[in-house]
Amino acid sequence: MRGGCARVALLASLLWVAVQCQQRGLFPAILNLASHADISANATCGEKGPEMFCKLVEHVPGRPVRNAQCRVCDSTSSNPKERHPISHAIDGTNNWWQSPSIQNGREYHWVTITLDLRQVFQVAYVIIKAANAPRPGNWILERSLDGTTFSPWQYYAVSDTECLTRYNITPRRGPPTYRADDEVICTSYYSRLIPLDHGEIHTSLINGRPSADDPSPRLLEFTSARYIRLRLQRIRTLNADLMTLSHREPKDLDPIVTRRKLQCLCEHNTCGESCNMCCPGYHQQPWRPGTISSGNTCEQCNCHNKAKDCYYDESVANQKRSLNTAGQFRGGGVCINCLQNTMGINCETCEDGYYRPHKVSPYEDEPCHPCACDPVGSLSAICVKDDLHSDLNKGKWPGQCPCKEGYAGEKCDRCQFGYKGYPNCVPCDCNLAGSVNDDPCTDPCLCKENVEGKNCDRCKPGFYNLKERNPQGCSECFCFGVSDVCDSLSWPIGQVNDMSGWLVTDLVSPSKIHSQQEALGGRHQISINNTLVMQRLTSKYYWSAPEAYLGNKLTSFGGFLKYTVSYDIPVETVDSDLMSYADIIIKGNGITLSTQAEGLSLQPYEEYFNVVRLVPENFRDFHNKKQIDRDQLMTVLANMTHLLIRANYNSAKMALYRLDSVSLDTASPNAIDLAVATDVEHCECPPGYTGTSCEACAHNTTGDHCEQCLPGFYGVPSHGTSGDCQPCACPLSTASNKCADGYYGNPTVPGESCVLCDCNGNVNPSEPGHCDSVTGECLKCVGNTDGPHCERCADGFYGDAVTAKNCQACDCHEKGSLSDVCHLETGLCDCKPHVIGQQCDQCLPGYYGLDTGLGCLPCNCSTAGSVSDECTEGGQCYCIPGVTGKRCDRCSHGFYAYQDGGCTPCDCAHTQNNCDPESGKCICPPHTWGLECEKCEEGYWGLDPEHGCQACNCSHEGSASPQCDVLSGHCQCKKEFGGQSCDQCSLGYRDFPDCVPCDCDLRGTLVDTCDLERGLCSCAEETGTCSCKENVFGLQCSKCQIGTFALHADNPLGCSPCFCFGLSHLCSELEGYVRTRVTLDSKQPLLRVVSQSNLKGTSEGVYYQAPDILLDATTVRQHVHGEPFYWRLPEQFQGDQLLAYGGKLKYTMAFYSSDGIGTSNYEPQILIKGGRTRKQVIYMDAPAPENGVRQDQEVEMKEDCAPGYYRGKLPEGSGRGPRPLLAPCVPCNCNNHSETCDPETGKCLTKIDLGDMKRTLTIANDKVIHTQVLWP
Repeated sequence: MRGGCARVALLASLLWVAVQCQQRGLFPAILNLASHADISANATCGEKGPEMFCKLVEHVPGRPVRNAQCRVCDSTSSNPKERHPISHAIDGTNNWWQSPSIQNGREYHWVTITLDLRQVFQVAYVIIKAANAPRPGNWILERSLDGTTFSPWQYYAVSDTECLTRYNITPRRGPPTYRADDEVICTSYYSRLIPLDHGEIHTSLINGRPSADDPSPRLLEFTSARYIRLRLQRIRTLNADLMTLSHREPKDLDPIVTRRKLQCLCEHNTCGESCNMCCPGYHQQPWRPGTISSGNTCEQCNCHNKAKDCYYDESVANQKRSLNTAGQFRGGGVCINCLQNTMGINCETCEDGYYRPHKVSPYEDEPCHPCACDPVGSLSAICVKDDLHSDLNKGKWPGQCPCKEGYAGEKCDRCQFGYKGYPNCVPCDCNLAGSVNDDPCTDPCLCKENVEGKNCDRCKPGFYNLKERNPQGCSECFCFGVSDVCDSLSWPIGQVNDMSGWLVTDLVSPSKIHSQQEALGGRHQISINNTLVMQRLTSKYYWSAPEAYLGNKLTSFGGFLKYTVSYDIPVETVDSDLMSYADIIIKGNGITLSTQAEGLSLQPYEEYFNVVRLVPENFRDFHNKKQIDRDQLMTVLANMTHLLIRANYNSAKMALYRLDSVSLDTASPNAIDLAVATDVEHCECPPGYTGTSCEACAHNTTGDHCEQCLPGFYGVPSHGTSGDCQPCACPLSTASNKCADGYYGNPTVPGESCVLCDCNGNVNPSEPGHCDSVTGECLKCVGNTDGPHCERCADGFYGDAVTAKNCQACDCHEKGSLSDVCHLETGLCDCKPHVIGQQCDQCLPGYYGLDTGLGCLPCNCSTAGSVSDECTEGGQCYCIPGVTGKRCDRCSHGFYAYQDGGCTPCDCAHTQNNCDPESGKCICPPHTWGLECEKCEEGYWGLDPEHGCQACNCSHEGSASPQCDVLSGHCQCKKEFGGQSCDQCSLGYRDFPDCVPCDCDLRGTLVDTCDLERGLCSCAEETGTCSCKENVFGLQCSKCQIGTFALHADNPLGCSPCFCFGLSHLCSELEGYVRTRVTLDSKQPLLRVVSQSNLKGTSEGVYYQAPDILLDATTVRQHVHGEPFYWRLPEQFQGDQLLAYGGKLKYTMAFYSSDGIGTSNYEPQILIKGGRTRKQVIYMDAPAPENGVRQDQEVEMKEDCAPGYYRGKLPEGSGRGPRPLLAPCVPCNCNNHSETCDPETGKCLTKIDLGDMKRTLTIANDKVIHTQVLWP
């Protein structure tokens, strides 16, 4: 038995040549490329000597055989009919190529044919015609660009079962069809036994694919090939192969091709002699016999292509743990012998010690990578296996090994930031939270502004709560101004959760409405109907919190307010969103604060979980909209009287508003949470004050600083004892029996009188309370003075406070002095070590670093390499030539052998003067090569003689090559990526590294976010939301807002507002209409000529001269007074013309004057009158024609004013009748110095230069339907 194939015809279309050479799109004439190709085969009949082959024929009983069916093939025969080389397959004759007979061995089922087309083509068809044998049974059609790596185009099999068992591909039944541009299918359609000879196989690589009419880049790549290979793997026979048992042992025979054993030809992914079991890998569901209505097809297990077989487990099915190929947990398939280091029911996870990287699909080849955890720094060798086991909030990415304390990195193979000494990582000296060192392990420690200590590990006096995220390190103690000693509160964080007692109110009326408990929402959800609320409140509603959320909430500072809001509206309701306003308002101590005004934007039936942190940057003053400081927020929290949460996000009458799960963080000693409220301060209060922030007065005191006794009490509150303020012994004649401002005296001493306070003239006597009414102590000294009688300069000032009154600032350098206090007389500041100067603003010679705050540091310049022992402010010593380093302690580039007196120059001109700093041996700079070190290594760029080349660091995901431009360092980015290293998405893409398209609708997206030439727009990185025009919404900006219609790219707003004569705000673009033209009829009466004051006009002086209508201006003036004149168009241009909106009025006009001049005419060229009052006038300007020149005019029938006009104002209403709906367009008033103005404001823009018109000739021509020029 033998098999043969002949006439391999490949028909390809040169897609790109066709586009350039002929205007026929992407489909030029089809060419047969096989006839010019190089072809080879790895086996041919008769190559090893003469051999006999027999042709397969049909047996017809009783009919004699006329011709012998067995012949000889011999590649060396002198008879050309006995030679069948592979070149016969493409020579265009009736000759054929023939493979060896399988009588010579079963290995001749497997024969390979390869064609070299000599260049890359887009292959459209592959047509194979058999000669005197059936078509091949099993074979693969493959393609390649380089002749080394081949990819399949299509699989062919004897049966559908062979597709599954041999190629592991679900068969495509019937004529081949394709679901994707690069889908590879398996078909048995072309492998039938009949016909026994001259059968053909037609494989189309383009037709039937999704982008066949307009090929996509994926289809173009799929059809590109230079080399084509046919891997023949089974010759089609009559299934009587090897029946002569003398040639083979019985055990070697294939039972399928003998007649000793019968077997069913199975379908529905079943196997076995009687199709009584599921085929290997198809046990997702148990085997069931087929019925008349259902074949009960065996379902393939989803092993993510990592196992060839599986079994069915009923318990797995009941627990819904097995994932099927549709992505559903349905069935009980359990994969067997998972490959590529995978494991699990579906081979979906990695074995211990392996991981699947982030966003890598389990379907990918070799998805699991070794963890390779560092044994020193990791707790175990097992890392996070995949995305399902990861927790990004805790830094647990796939592949992340569990690190010991102080170790970091994916493999735990380095010290954590803030630790040093790998492999023995120990904490660095500099505290991470308190220092600003780029490397916390480098001395000295540079502290943040509010931090001190050698290791920057403690807050300065007056500050607390050392935090890494705080740019100043610590927060200033507030303590209501009475103390500067505080620390973080040690109480844990609890929550206020109370959904009872909530009311609905507004910001105007005192009315409050009780909310309703949701019937199905549980105790955490309340609701209220807008029908009830809108009868009693204004349009802005708020949920008002109950008592549990109010009062002293200073312990909530830095905590979070969390809640969920939503609303429902009936489906048929036409809703209207509200204007944006604040989502949260808090009130207290006469101050009202709110969150930002823009607020949330909610859709119906959508729950929104909002979180607001109680810190100053999240709030602003409700009235003046200015950002607040910490003082204002603390003042409100000290006595919070109102907490309001926005309730309504839609004005629909039947809207139902909901509030759910309100939670307010507050520190409490009874809370059980492990987190501590470190943002809340705990002040050390002076006597007479109490509270976490000293917010309350004790012992019968009052005032902003508890500095006064309550009315009816007297004493000195500043002593800070419980008996400071005693009840007055004498009867009270006033609310407070005290001396007047500026006087003092004791009301308990008989005969005591009020004495003038002595403040040395350093107070403002008109300011109330400038001295104590009992002791006479001065309380409000001015002029930078201080003391009981303002007798000395205040801290931080020096001079004579009593006589000269010249207290001036010490101006002690904040980094160089120990404090801001100086000597009261000389002003000399107290300096830190090695600091000098009146203000401690200079370092001693040989020292530097005044700004470190630690005193000046020694320069430590090397005596061998420096000019002197002095250095710059940054600590850089002055080096002798050839020496470098901060302390001049090493050789610079081009020098070696550091010693006393400097360094020796390198003798290395051929290596860019680069040599070993110790020996002087010539070496290339890092990452360079070449005879003169003149080239960068692969993956590097930026050749520098001293530092060598730097790494390209091209993103693996975003770059087409690891090599970047050797001069600029720019990587070659794929089209979806951008940036120097291709490590970000380009315009029109988002979500690096996936970089999925934004798909913004160009019609509705803001132009400044788009590249119109490329048709791409930017969008939000995380959500993909495009930047919509004003009247457009939607993720891709593809929908018109309610009240607008007709999305168009040339509309700056995206969609046009609905007009509807003010009766409705809902509309849509009219569909099913086309524009037609209304023109003047040559048989109708002559047009009348009118003026603005005489709409009746005249036809005198008007006559018809085909195809024009003419007028004599001299005659017309006798009947119509008041120029300019207008043609009044007939009735077909009048009436209801709404459908003309957006169309065009076209006409041609000219004027002729014997002297070529005329009076200036600045009147509008076109008037349209109509509307409900018939007094509505819309003006549109058109350029005036020149004398004797016919000029075509074209006017768009839209609401915009024409050039030279702007939108005027609507007239004031008289109280009678309807007002015009559209303000008229009025001429620009530019005093003849500009011809155009702003269409809205009337501001002049450019210079005008209009010619005169004397006589006017108009021809109404080619007019668009539903337009009119003048309506009476």
